Amino acid sequence: MTARSREDELREVPLWKANKERWPPGVREIAMEEQDCLGIDRRGNLYWDGKPIEVRYFGLTLTRWQQVGAVIVVVSALIGAIGVATQGWVAYDDWACRAGLPSVACAQPE
Repeated sequence: MTARSREDELREVPLWKANKERWPPGVREIAMEEQDCLGIDRRGNLYWDGKPIEVRYFGLTLTRWQQVGAVIVVVSALIGAIGVATQGWVAYDDWACRAGLPSVACAQPE
């Protein structure tokens, strides 16, 4: 594996620019004198003044009933999609029979 330079890393992932307008009241930048309070262990966990920094992710964590509801919605959508596809195929087959185009099964005229 080739060692990447800092320039290569910055091209791939540019520096983050802080949007301080979105910061809540009472939050300020870290001063140069405070940077020694920030630490990291060999597992990559961050620490501030020896205390672990807790990162919470408020993403897609669903309760059991939300998961059940999501499965019901997905299964219903799949059944609906199969029904629409079947209806489209039947409509095409009927139209193709009347237009003399290739179809799967045309009723024989009596």
